[in-house]
Amino acid sequence: MKTITQHRKAQMNGTCIVLYERIAAYWKQFGHAPSLRDMCKLMNINSTSYIAGLLRVLEDWKWIEQSDGSRAMRLTRVTEVGAPLTDRQMITDECERIARIADTADRRAALRRQIKVRKS
Repeated sequence: MKTITQHRKAQMNGTCIVLYERIAAYWKQFGHAPSLRDMCKLMNINSTSYIAGLLRVLEDWKWIEQSDGSRAMRLTRVTEVGAPLTDRQMITDECERIARIADTADRRAALRRQIKVRKS
């Protein structure tokens, strides 16, 4: 049976995970981290100090990095949503480049087949 402290810790861990997911979704939608007040709204919590405590836990877990400034936060946990925008853009660009190369190779092969058919 869990003690009250263990139950609260488990509850806080779950809340931290939800907060992280909502920060990542906000970041994906708006391109920057939410402010403390925005996080309060996202979590339906009125206390900015409680959110700050959750952020400290996330920082201890190495899921985020914070520096001075209201929105100076970086998601450091490796997830598809949490990857920095520049990394996601580089991956997307590389995938598109590979698709273009494959598409061009397919077109060239099709042209070669047409030319062979015409020569026959």
